[in-house]
Amino acid sequence: MDDILILQGGAILKYKFIFNMKQNEDLVEIITHPKNEKQLKGLLNKNDILFLMDSRRNKYVNISAQKIESISAFTHVSKVKLIDEKVYFIKGRLKDLGHLKSYNLLRINNSQMINFQEVVEYHLDKGSRIIVTCKSRNEYVVSRHYAKEIKEAIICGMN
Repeated sequence: MDDILILQGGAILKYKFIFNMKQNEDLVEIITHPKNEKQLKGLLNKNDILFLMDSRRNKYVNISAQKIESISAFTHVSKVKLIDEKVYFIKGRLKDLGHLKSYNLLRINNSQMINFQEVVEYHLDKGSRIIVTCKSRNEYVVSRHYAKEIKEAIICGMN
């Protein structure tokens, strides 16, 4: 039996899974009519959407991970600060949000993660701690424990 996928704009596509033990584990093949290429690529590229809770309206919103500046620890949920200074919450503690590293959200201390794409400069303070500055001019302190990972990101990601 085929499953149905409804895309934005109302297009309906049928799909089915075929599992093959001979298939390479790190390869997923998608075979479709060329007419569906644009829709499927758009669907596959929308994987950076996160479901955040707006506490003022008590409802969930979809936000792109690229719009996040920082995530801070806040009890059993985490506080998400967007580039435009809006604040939302995401389910889970920071240690549960390690998968967000794939969106360039790096842990900088025990209570914060930042979007490394938003970092514009860095410097060392008196105690040799790294201070990173984001495009919004907010500064964040990197703890010694996470300094190595941040230094690697700085060397690889900043000119």
